[in-house]
Amino acid sequence: MEDKGDQLNAAIDSLILLSKKRCSEHLEKQVTQLRDKLATFTFNLVVLGEFKRGKSTLINALLGSSLLPMGATPLTSVSTVVRYGAESKVTVSLMNGSTFVAAIADLANFVTEKGNPNNTRSVAIVEVEDQAEILKRGFRIVDTPGTGSVFTHNTKTTYDYLPEADAVIFVFIADQPATRTELDLLQVARKYSSHQFFVLNKIDHLDEVSKEESLLFLQSILKSELGTEQDVFAVSAKNALVARQQEGSSVVDLGFNRLENALIKFAINDKALTLFNSINMKLSALVKETEQLIDLEMSGIKMPLAKLEGGLEAFREARNKIQTEQTDAEFIMKGEIQRLIKLIEKDLEPVVTENENAVRVLMEQEFESQRSLGIESLIEYLRSSLQSHIANVFEQWRKVEDKNIDSAFQLLNGRFVQQGNVIVAQIESLTEELFQTSVTACFEIEPLVHSTRHRYAVDNPFTLSLEMLPLLLPPIVSKQVIRSRFIEAVRHELVRNSGRLRADYQERLEVSGRSFLHSFNSKISSSLETIEGVIKRAIEQKETTVEIGAFAEQNLSAQSADIESIKSWLW
Repeated sequence: MEDKGDQLNAAIDSLILLSKKRCSEHLEKQVTQLRDKLATFTFNLVVLGEFKRGKSTLINALLGSSLLPMGATPLTSVSTVVRYGAESKVTVSLMNGSTFVAAIADLANFVTEKGNPNNTRSVAIVEVEDQAEILKRGFRIVDTPGTGSVFTHNTKTTYDYLPEADAVIFVFIADQPATRTELDLLQVARKYSSHQFFVLNKIDHLDEVSKEESLLFLQSILKSELGTEQDVFAVSAKNALVARQQEGSSVVDLGFNRLENALIKFAINDKALTLFNSINMKLSALVKETEQLIDLEMSGIKMPLAKLEGGLEAFREARNKIQTEQTDAEFIMKGEIQRLIKLIEKDLEPVVTENENAVRVLMEQEFESQRSLGIESLIEYLRSSLQSHIANVFEQWRKVEDKNIDSAFQLLNGRFVQQGNVIVAQIESLTEELFQTSVTACFEIEPLVHSTRHRYAVDNPFTLSLEMLPLLLPPIVSKQVIRSRFIEAVRHELVRNSGRLRADYQERLEVSGRSFLHSFNSKISSSLETIEGVIKRAIEQKETTVEIGAFAEQNLSAQSADIESIKSWLW
């Protein structure tokens, strides 16, 4: 694996040198971006789970120190990123865009509910630098607030960070079965990360028999939810942290050791291989394009000056025609996206009416099963249950709709790809006809953007002062009011979440459309400008002395040799 990284670095260094020889800022910029991506290979390892699952303790065990605050009440209130740094420090980023450095000892003042209740300090994110060995392997470990607590802003913060996840550690606990809200969070997380590590924490709370039962139960739940067998790491994060902090400690957690080894193996093998193959593919395309431009310039230098100048004039006429044909692309794309949005609206309309009564029945059942709870607990339980039922309704619908919209969007993009390939063929034919060498480019279908910040939400119907007055009545009366409010809220919340879902699809379609058009237009314009620049340089060299022309030809031959050398590093 290290050999592949070395090969890519060698190819990148050589291609950057070649870009300088060719005075190609565009090529140098592209290759430099690939070099930076390879050099700073890191990924976000996001730790997820409901509140009080021991996420911060687990992270501390991986770090080998009590770096993050731990305690008996919901603690983490903002996402905290731990990454490698030569010196330990805390960088706090506020929502207004400003940042400042704080002491490690002051970390709790920014990331806990006690130090920063309801995030009154307006902290966007906190980055902690540490020298832990595991961080040197490229991990950025992210501690997210626990979901499902009374602090609803914590749940939002967690969901908002999910698009940044490359890999996920999902933490359950041994003495409580997996909840529906945990599994809902897991399903959302899987949309952003194809790699999940499942941890069953706090196994020290159970005896051996109960521990085995809890592990088997969680494995069965995950298989039912995800469709395949899942490896689960049964650990005691607390005991593992003690073992890491105290030399010679007799506490050994084999499950934790197995988790740590799996993470390291993943960082070395799976993630690295994916990155290497991606960079190799991009480098190969750049090498091919550069080779064609060298051949074009060499052909131009060997042509008579008058024929070369005539070729440039003919190329410019063809370029102007091609660019004129591009002007309609944006209007076509916008119109087609609006058509897809209307289709989504039409598909969404029956979802509310067809599921309203079923959800009301479920909420009646939820109320009856939990009516013995206290007033506040009952309200929160019903709110969470309604949110879960609404999510189930729309997620079933989305499984079908996503496929339909994906297919429609791919067909739309395919039309533009065909148009792009026609243009590429025109360019290739034109350069072959005028300069006896072809220059090609390729257009790939841009996928529909799946990174979404959408999540289902249900309001508490007892937030305003007047709405809370019935709660002051005797429980036998107030609970019936609670029941009625939530039953009445079913249609409103279905309609509201339908609107949120439609807006999410619209945003993703528009982002995808803009991304594709930008790529489409940039590729064509860049290709045309680059080819014209090479032809103009060949003319300038032809207009100078014979000696300079011969020297330029020698330089191009040397560049061709450089290309062959670079190819040997790629696979």
